[in-house]
Amino acid sequence: MLIPGQWYRVQQILDLYDAPQGPVPQGDRLATQAAPGRLLRVTGAIVAGCWPVQLGEDGYEAWWRPGAGQEPGAGQEPGAGQEPGAGQEPGAGQEPGAGEEEKTALTAILGPPPLPPALEPTAIASLIPAMIAFAQAAQTVPNCYRWGGTVAPDYDCSGLMQAAFAAVGLWIPRDAYQQEAFAQPLPWGADPDRPWEPWEPWEPGDLVFFGTPTKATHVGLYLGQGRYIHSSGIAQGHNGIAIDALSKTGDQISRAYFDQLRGAGRIVASYQPSL
Repeated sequence: MLIPGQWYRVQQILDLYDAPQGPVPQGDRLATQAAPGRLLRVTGAIVAGCWPVQLGEDGYEAWWRPGAGQEPGAGQEPGAGQEPGAGQEPGAGQEPGAGEEEKTALTAILGPPPLPPALEPTAIASLIPAMIAFAQAAQTVPNCYRWGGTVAPDYDCSGLMQAAFAAVGLWIPRDAYQQEAFAQPLPWGADPDRPWEPWEPWEPGDLVFFGTPTKATHVGLYLGQGRYIHSSGIAQGHNGIAIDALSKTGDQISRAYFDQLRGAGRIVASYQPSL
């Protein structure tokens, strides 16, 4: 049984949801994922077999159902050879056998959680090439767009951005609108004769935001020369990671996103959540 208030180190990929889920979680309710090594705190009592949790590096709050979104143990089917929880009474409010899954998925941490250090802008600038290389390498692996995905190979838009920055030791918030609020806004330096080219003051590694007039709903990583890499869905995009152009005269996908362009921002600090 997990302990509310306790910090844990994640040992295997966890799928975390925006609300408590049943034994077969709804894929469109996936909020984020926790990769091995991340910090996680239980924030309250178990509800219908799900734990309310908060991730340490970005402060993101979600729900974890032990066993959901994880592969069965190597070499066996779930529950092979025995009934779930055989030989023991399930914990109150908990699914049978969930305690063993908690033990393998999380390891308790003694003392304060070791959060990532803050980084100065000069240190961040030196990390940009490796961060871009991570995103470009992710494109070369077979992938598709996954709502809530932050772990390879399948990402959503902001999940790819967070993973790319985390790969070089720099943390940013989870969702596109949170990333926009955290980033330093950049000016649109469009030439009056070329109003469709707003990116002249932007640099590789900046974040490019898209959405409605009131909220960012999509984000990409600027590569320079009016190009950006992003993970986009089926309805409007590539169903995975691709490079597009900031252009009102490009292909259909580029034009669709350009019509929703909100601007760009630069990451000048490592995110320090309030925990």
